[in-house]
Amino acid sequence: MPSFVHVHPYDDHLMVNPHIWGQPASANPLLQLRNIDGGEWFQRYGDSFEAVWASARP
Repeated sequence: MPSFVHVHPYDDHLMVNPHIWGQPASANPLLQLRNIDGGEWFQRYGDSFEAVWASARP
């Protein structure tokens, strides 16, 4: 299980970078997710990003 995940939205793409505990950054994948009909991963990560963004405070 990743210890944390970076999510970077770009239009209809999400760059998702899960960080695995105890592994160097170079050993962690970068996933490029596209918003396609029926796709679940984009929606789930996008919803998560929006929830965190909405609750963030300066």
